[in-house]
Amino acid sequence: MVNRIVYTIICSLLTISSVSQSVSLIKSYDNTYKATDVLATEDGSVYICGRANMPFVIKLDTAGNELWVKYLPEFPDVGSSVNPEIFSFLHLVSDGNGGVIAYGRNEYNDDTHGLVRISSNGDVVWTTQNIIGDSYNLTNSIDNIWADSDFVYLGLPIEDTLAYTYVFYKIGIDNGSIDRTLLTEGGAFYISKPSLINGKWVFQFSSNKLLKLSPDFTYELETFKHIGAMLYPISKGFLMYNYSHVNDLGSFEVWESSIFTLNTNLDVVDSISVTSDRLIQYDSSYVTFSSSQKVNIIKNKGLVVGGNAAWRNMGNTESGTWFAQLNPDDISVKWDTILPTNSGVVKIDDNGRDSYAIGATSLGSYGVEVFRITDLDTFHYQTDFSVSANEDLGLAPFNSLKIYPNPTRDKVSVSWEQDEPVTIQVYGISGALLVNQEISGSQTQLDISQLPAGVYVVVVKGANTNNTSKLIIDK
Repeated sequence: MVNRIVYTIICSLLTISSVSQSVSLIKSYDNTYKATDVLATEDGSVYICGRANMPFVIKLDTAGNELWVKYLPEFPDVGSSVNPEIFSFLHLVSDGNGGVIAYGRNEYNDDTHGLVRISSNGDVVWTTQNIIGDSYNLTNSIDNIWADSDFVYLGLPIEDTLAYTYVFYKIGIDNGSIDRTLLTEGGAFYISKPSLINGKWVFQFSSNKLLKLSPDFTYELETFKHIGAMLYPISKGFLMYNYSHVNDLGSFEVWESSIFTLNTNLDVVDSISVTSDRLIQYDSSYVTFSSSQKVNIIKNKGLVVGGNAAWRNMGNTESGTWFAQLNPDDISVKWDTILPTNSGVVKIDDNGRDSYAIGATSLGSYGVEVFRITDLDTFHYQTDFSVSANEDLGLAPFNSLKIYPNPTRDKVSVSWEQDEPVTIQVYGISGALLVNQEISGSQTQLDISQLPAGVYVVVVKGANTNNTSKLIIDK
């Protein structure tokens, strides 16, 4: 009991020592709830999905108050009462209109994958059920979902007699109808979340392969050295993450988390271990965040991560929930805190201002805690992040690329710092290359009158120029 009191005091002091930054527990649910994803929207709303007695999607405000709760009996469990194969929602994406699209599946039952679109006020717009794909336990990250302005894309494993392959679905956001499918070559049953690189979505197979998928549903496979989970593409290559068991201190297992930098040839050029100065006083300690689902980039604020910390204190093993802000240049900790809770962080997301995380309080990822991380400091970093599947991710804080007017209707002026030959490209949010021009100088004017209203990405590349910015066309 004394050790527990000491532990609580230590964690409280660690949390209080953060001057401006703060982490608050805004909502909790009992052990009948299991949350699997969180989505933070620009208007400040927070969606979570998962399962209680049946699949659910919940919408919260910034303070954690429930705006609505939607249970979906349209997605029933299968199997027997003795051995039920429960259905749970696993992933959320924005529908681009204030609502969400949730993907879920049954545990260990094929062909029971499904999607539902729910409006911002909690009405079901459409459901799509009985999508073909293999199933595993509900904690495996084997399925992928992402969206653009018109379609939601779903990637699922398919097991044949020789190997695991992947099937990709292209589904209309307006009506939920399947527009196109693609069956890829044999590969491993796990792929990472996609990143948009040079107009193609790039997935990481665990079998030392990258799959590059074009918006027209053609693809290519590339071999690379698998060393961990891909975090984000950067201008000079990629960031990847891995953690490993390094040694034991009695019964205390010590783990090490590392972030790797890869060049464009996928060779490792640097490796940095992630540590916390808050734990250096102890005999042995570690911090972990086990996948890219627990890492976000916030523009001008670097990497925001959620995970767990553990340490040995006077012969006892103690642990807490760890949140941190990392400098992507050297993976140094700009700020971190350890909360006196054993909530294992499941997912983390941000709306460009604040981050929200969901944690599980008991075995099997049941019991839900929702955290809000606010008032993180802005700072300058050199790492230039590329654009992911449907977001303007953490671009270099001091981007010399200027676009005006923005929003615009028909013409836009683009200027950059270096006077040199460059290539200017404009991508649609789906990844399609729409404009590709080569010019010399440090400024130009683009005629975009033929492009429809929407969000686009402008890329300017030269010998000394590599800038990206978002362009909004408003007609």
